[in-house]
Amino acid sequence: MKIFGKHSVLETLRNKDITVLKVLMQEGLKGTEYNAIHGVAKARGIKVQTVNRAALDAEFRGLNHQGVMAETTSYKYFNIKDILEVAEKRKEDAFILVLNEVTDVHNLASMIRTAEALGVHGIILSKNRNAQVNETVLKISAGAASHVKIALVGNLTGAIEDIKKQGIFVFGAELGGGNIYKTNLKGKIAIVIGSEGEGIKEHVKKACDGIITIPQTGKVNSLNAGVAAGICLAEVVRQRQL
Repeated sequence: MKIFGKHSVLETLRNKDITVLKVLMQEGLKGTEYNAIHGVAKARGIKVQTVNRAALDAEFRGLNHQGVMAETTSYKYFNIKDILEVAEKRKEDAFILVLNEVTDVHNLASMIRTAEALGVHGIILSKNRNAQVNETVLKISAGAASHVKIALVGNLTGAIEDIKKQGIFVFGAELGGGNIYKTNLKGKIAIVIGSEGEGIKEHVKKACDGIITIPQTGKVNSLNAGVAAGICLAEVVRQRQL
């Protein structure tokens, strides 16, 4: 996998769970992030190879690579146990984001970035009909995908049942549910976000403990999936701080 962009490459290097094969950097670049890339790469014993801009331009065909690239092994997915262990180590109630058929890589990247910023312990994705972590997601998420554990599961309803057995209350974010601002979101929580066009699939919705809805007063009665996820996750954080 080829990661590009100074922030994404730096965060990738900082994550020792990711095997970095090599780093290419455009000659003559200066700045805090580029110096940090050199420093972290050196500390990990990874050589930074200097190349001309044309070489990177040819590699990424017009994408904004910012003069730096890291080549890694394929993205390493985790499992649900790994996510729960993060919560245990932080001595926090589990906080999980579950994505049901989110197919837009930009929305996926946005959700990963928001989740990492708000302290989500992990994200669960289904293998089928769901965008997965690739070079574009890593770039758009500004490296956040390197710092939040993401599990890839074959059976999403089965995964939801598994986390419910761990005492985690699962809420689906969908129209027609209870007002999110009047719903108790404290304790061990997982939030399920559905696809951009169809929302949460019926069988996944039935596996949830409850449905929450973001009150809306506008004429367009829908929210972008990434925006909806951000609002729901922020409300969980707000209630935990009360």
